[in-house]
Amino acid sequence: MIAGLPSLTARLVAGYRALEDRRNDGVLRDPFAIDALGIVSRAALRSGFATYTPHHRRLQTSVALRHRALDDGMLAEVAAGASRVLILGAGFDARAWRFPDALRDVRVAEVDAPSTSALKAKLSVRWPGRPPERLTTDFAQEDLGDALDRHGWGDAERTCVLWEGVTMYLPASAIKATLGALAPRLAPGSAVWLDGWAPSTAVHAFERQLVRLVGEPIRWSGRPDDLLRLASPHGYDLTVASNSAELGARYAPRRPVHPASWVARLERS
Repeated sequence: MIAGLPSLTARLVAGYRALEDRRNDGVLRDPFAIDALGIVSRAALRSGFATYTPHHRRLQTSVALRHRALDDGMLAEVAAGASRVLILGAGFDARAWRFPDALRDVRVAEVDAPSTSALKAKLSVRWPGRPPERLTTDFAQEDLGDALDRHGWGDAERTCVLWEGVTMYLPASAIKATLGALAPRLAPGSAVWLDGWAPSTAVHAFERQLVRLVGEPIRWSGRPDDLLRLASPHGYDLTVASNSAELGARYAPRRPVHPASWVARLERS
């Protein structure tokens, strides 16, 4: 991420969600996503440019699938008794506004870099509903535990943590440290829902070059088993692991998907 600027990949995936929202057969509805885009990006979206090639169509579908899977994960955790939802690296996530009824009695907070969080606050002023609490930090530079403690999130409660579209931009050491910082602040039965990219030649060279150019290079590629090796020392079990083909079969069986992505659920034991 370029210092002092909002995350460009957060805007890219918001654009992908906006495209999904426009589809009659979309796997999710996110009418707020388009607000994250500038004038040029909105024009490109309306022209369909972002899904011009088969590769981009697969990538866009996979971004929508992971978002839908985490939507369903969050709703299931809340229904099972989670009293808090914590969204790490929230970007332009709009779940607090998309699910007002389900989250009415739930404490919701978003954690992100100051520049992205500030732009999100400005854009979301006109969104209807109760905004989430906003916590600012940098996963690679600052201690997440200290940030949570300062904002009153230090007590161990039943919590659903969503960590979407972030792990691939962090070194393994930062992923392990984040899970470690969360662990004592999560009651048993709490869940961390997250995604990643498996090591694969199918991760197109264009993608790696694109995110590198915008200052957010890929730093970690791993499978759910690799994630578990980082998480288990901190008291987590891997209870769900779904690759993109499985998510596609569940939500969009007629659409091609990006082969490297996956979604997982870690449970605090």
